[in-house]
Amino acid sequence: MKYRRLYLFLVLFLPFLHSCEKENNKNEPYDKNITAIATNGNIVWVGTVDNGLYKFNGESWTTPAPEGGILLNETINALVVSNSGCLWVGTGIGLFKFENGIWTHITTNEGLYDNNIFSLACDEQNNIWIGTRQNRLTKYDGTNYIHYAVYSDDNNGHIHTVTCDQDGNVWTGSCYTGLSKFDGVTWTHHIEDLTVFANSSICAPNGDVWVGHRFDGAFLLSGGTWTNYSTSNGLVDNHILCFTVDQEDNVWIGTDNGLSEFDDTTWTTYTTANGLSDNYITALACDGNGDIGVGRSTGLLKITPVNN
Repeated sequence: MKYRRLYLFLVLFLPFLHSCEKENNKNEPYDKNITAIATNGNIVWVGTVDNGLYKFNGESWTTPAPEGGILLNETINALVVSNSGCLWVGTGIGLFKFENGIWTHITTNEGLYDNNIFSLACDEQNNIWIGTRQNRLTKYDGTNYIHYAVYSDDNNGHIHTVTCDQDGNVWTGSCYTGLSKFDGVTWTHHIEDLTVFANSSICAPNGDVWVGHRFDGAFLLSGGTWTNYSTSNGLVDNHILCFTVDQEDNVWIGTDNGLSEFDDTTWTTYTTANGLSDNYITALACDGNGDIGVGRSTGLLKITPVNN
């Protein structure tokens, strides 16, 4: 059994923001409904349902946003940091890019298939993959936007998750058509009989691919073999919402009924019974210190190893 320290990040509320980036000096805890977390070294980016994007630099919180305050009241659906350190933000009003202190707002006018972004990923070539409505996936290579109909010409469903493995495959999860894989030429569908509600995924540094299902738990592809983990063999709940992998290659799995940690042998469970104040885990990420940021419907929690 590993023992971890749990800390509560107070995600602070800052009203009436109009500047591009303003530090929150108010010591007013305000629970946030966290939707996404991304890290870049020790920088933690946090997306919320109603209050836009937050940045934590290890000492203070800021609310970076483009001039005019856009993003401050938007729902953040997805976050990813590219290999070059650029932050990409997926919202219902398009895609935002933050690089070298400059914001760029990208919409269908610039080449997106749809402005409602559900998921984001970056591959090893630094291409950005964008999951949207109507089961569409877009690849942005820095110049061109290339659109793919994930499942033939079927426009039903949304791409709720996308991840890129080390072999150059792109994995997509849809609420309507389940799990699909794209090798750059050919699509393979309904992998491992997942035909609906593949809604979360991650490719681990060791090459493993994890896929979360709404009803049937977590699916692991390792060494060419699929393994299904559920409450019957260690997982805290079968409704999977998010993943992250820590610096020790342990996999963290967020569910609607608690958090599970798996070290390839042993499962460790975190719930309200042993430290969590909310079991609905909405987002996960590991920062440069090895700490795990845990997003919930009531704020952001940090779990750090005792020896950190």
